[in-house]
Amino acid sequence: MRLKIKVYVYIYVFLSLILIQACVGVQMPNNNAYSSSYKYNFASLYNPSLSEIHPEIRIFAKSENQALVLYKIQTNEIKNLTNSITDESTKLTIKYTLRDTEKFEVVDSGTVVNIINFNEISENFSSYFTVKTPNQENHKIIISIYGEKANSGKRMLEDIELNQNNELWYLPKIIKNDTEEILYSNFVNSNNSYKISSNIKDSLIKVDYYKMQEHVHLPPYYITPTQNISSKPDSSFIYKINDSIKFNAKGVYFFRKEKQSSGGLCLLNIDNDFPEIKTIEAMLEPLKLLTSSKEYKEIKNSENLKFSIDNFWLSKSQSQKFAKEQIRVFYNRIVLANIYFSEEKEGWKTDKGMIYIMFGPPTVINISRNQEEWFYGEDPDVAGIFFLFDKIETQNYNKSWVLKRDSNYQTIWAQALQTWRQGRIFTISN
Repeated sequence: MRLKIKVYVYIYVFLSLILIQACVGVQMPNNNAYSSSYKYNFASLYNPSLSEIHPEIRIFAKSENQALVLYKIQTNEIKNLTNSITDESTKLTIKYTLRDTEKFEVVDSGTVVNIINFNEISENFSSYFTVKTPNQENHKIIISIYGEKANSGKRMLEDIELNQNNELWYLPKIIKNDTEEILYSNFVNSNNSYKISSNIKDSLIKVDYYKMQEHVHLPPYYITPTQNISSKPDSSFIYKINDSIKFNAKGVYFFRKEKQSSGGLCLLNIDNDFPEIKTIEAMLEPLKLLTSSKEYKEIKNSENLKFSIDNFWLSKSQSQKFAKEQIRVFYNRIVLANIYFSEEKEGWKTDKGMIYIMFGPPTVINISRNQEEWFYGEDPDVAGIFFLFDKIETQNYNKSWVLKRDSNYQTIWAQALQTWRQGRIFTISN
């Protein structure tokens, strides 16, 4: 009799999960809402395990109708693209297609071939190519980078919007040992000096500084206005293009023309390790995703922070081994969210970061001009969970992604939260 009851319970749980996957989430967009880019799956954008290389990209406006696409790849990753690890040189091919964001029609395309001699380069290989951007329209560029080995490489997607309020007109550089290197991320710290180049006419740029605000975590079923940083900066100063600059205070820095109220270049100074999580203090705040307000305050105010955080994970897991795996996965997702989704705040605090950490990389990502749809599950035509993000212009920033929140997410969110708090890693993707 007990066996029969146990079987019925498993059947009930299985059917409940199928029902949740079939019913929860934002509905698939209609064809009018999406351009032809909808047929592409860009899931590899946010899943490093799907590629052997992880190039860094920075786009810089050369003029109103041309842009430089700068890229950097680690040398040891390039060696993974060769047919033999003993090869002293290899061919690295880059194909790009520039498309307008409305009809997704091809505007420009090309192929760049690099012959790389491993004896002549250091730990990174970097170069660039130029794309034509007519009529100052908004474009998306698809970049494929691959080597000689079959089925190797990486496909990326970037926006190119050449209005003069955009960050593409600024090129940040880090100064190391009296040499300048392109800064491929928008992360700075207090230990280094930097330089900002630009192709805009103004040589004097206004910089607005904001202190980091306390993060309030709101699950996806909370229907609430977007949380933006205050429109009034904590301080402002004038920066001269190409001067050396240090960022001594932690917070957010906006570089923009003096009379410009939004857009521009946003740089984050979180700590010297960001986007990595290397200190106990950095491990604390992301626990807001898994804890109640009372539970979080007790951990934060404890006399021994390390002991309290360790105890939180160990108390949820069946063994120290399972706890270590949970910690590894959770904070690895925090780091990736910081890398992929940081805006005017750390990536893990954004809507995309929240979903990414709790559910993992999506199975399918569909992209249009100002939307991203994330799908979790084996088949979008059968059942799964959908999250739809809108790209919006906030009061200060110009590329924030906001989740279309829905009360129907409450069930699946509760299931994911319970799974994490029971010492397991929640996943829907295959």
